[in-house]
Amino acid sequence: RAYVSVKNPSGSWVNVWSNSGTVNDGAYTTQTIAISNYVAGNSNFQVRFGLGTSDSSVTYTGWNIDDVEILPQASGISTGEGNWTSAPFGPGSTLGSEPSSYGLMVIDAEIPTGSLFEWSLIDASTGTPLPGYQEMTDLRVDLGAIDWESTPSLRLKMHMITGSGGGPKVHSIGISGAINESFSDNPASHDWTLAGTSWSPTSGEVSGTGTVTSPIYRVSNGFGALKTSILATGLPILEANIDDKGWQAYPLEGYTNLDEVGQSVQFRFQSSSGSYSIDAFSVETVRSIPNMGVRLDIGADGVSDWGFDGDDAGSYGMQNRLANGKVCQTLSTTPSSAGVFDVLLPLAGIDQFGFTVSSSSEMKSPYMNIKIAGSDVTNRGFANFQTASYVEFSSNELGALNNALSNAADDRGILGLPMSRVSITIGSSQSTADVTMCGIFAPYDASLNLNL
Repeated sequence: RAYVSVKNPSGSWVNVWSNSGTVNDGAYTTQTIAISNYVAGNSNFQVRFGLGTSDSSVTYTGWNIDDVEILPQASGISTGEGNWTSAPFGPGSTLGSEPSSYGLMVIDAEIPTGSLFEWSLIDASTGTPLPGYQEMTDLRVDLGAIDWESTPSLRLKMHMITGSGGGPKVHSIGISGAINESFSDNPASHDWTLAGTSWSPTSGEVSGTGTVTSPIYRVSNGFGALKTSILATGLPILEANIDDKGWQAYPLEGYTNLDEVGQSVQFRFQSSSGSYSIDAFSVETVRSIPNMGVRLDIGADGVSDWGFDGDDAGSYGMQNRLANGKVCQTLSTTPSSAGVFDVLLPLAGIDQFGFTVSSSSEMKSPYMNIKIAGSDVTNRGFANFQTASYVEFSSNELGALNNALSNAADDRGILGLPMSRVSITIGSSQSTADVTMCGIFAPYDASLNLNL
């Protein structure tokens, strides 16, 4: 007969539960046991699982134990609510990191119906909440928009509440480009697309003869390699589409250097022959440190003959700063006075354009206006926001912007890389709030032609 014992304050073992009937080996049975009387004043509390004698009809003696928890009463945890806070991370943390921006964060979690899972970011040095990143529910967020120079170290705080379908479970957190998918939950809830394949909640696998396609992951600080580790059977083909330049095959297990730095990636599995199954997906987008202050010294005399200097130009091949040289800027807005943010963009055009906005209170029915030299390029509304929200240009808007840039005047005067000032107006006819713009995302062709 199976039993559970605990060690009381006097050091004696006391049975607190024993099985009183037939055990069904086909299913687990949840047991909740009150142990307050044995824990109080007990610095050497222990739990023991035992198996006593059985009748002669039992030939397989033993039992399966899973998900053992010892929780305090009336603490919030025992009622299905709890918090977890990470150690500091980022370029200024004691754990160490590259002296560069924050990376892509991907959370692999199960969130049952009726439960709550939300997270917030905290300034590790001050303990204060980071504006724009409070009570977030997104499971993938590019943290590259955060001002890593003014906030070099962060903590991640998660808040969870059990619902009618159970409590949330977090399997992994990638904070610098690691993408993990355990398929413990329906991959559709993580924005994966299944076609000719299906997910099994019993095995936690995706199988079939069709395709399995991931969402698009945006990595604003760039990545120069892919480290892949896929647990699969049936030899599926893994493909990646980097910066929307077409699908290329990658090994299920390996490290692949890229020909050029990428800023976005999407993954896809398809059959090589017959059916296949995927049990776990793990890929690291190995980040690339942006090139800052590129200089050319002819004659090795220590004096640069050409230089890509100045904070307002961002990184070589990526405009990621505002025209004031800052990663972020906050402006006060009212219904009668919008905020105007400036950024320098190359006259030769850019490959993509977007930025992240947040506000001190909800911005309702916000609008955006883009001007170059006083002439409108784009004027439209976008979704309400308060927490950090990414605003991305469509292909038509990008085409209009590049066309306007090609006819604009040089406002910066870097030899070989002329740039024009672009004004971005953000406002609302219904709201008064402080609006923060961060994370300018404008990659462009960084090729360098030398005529000597």
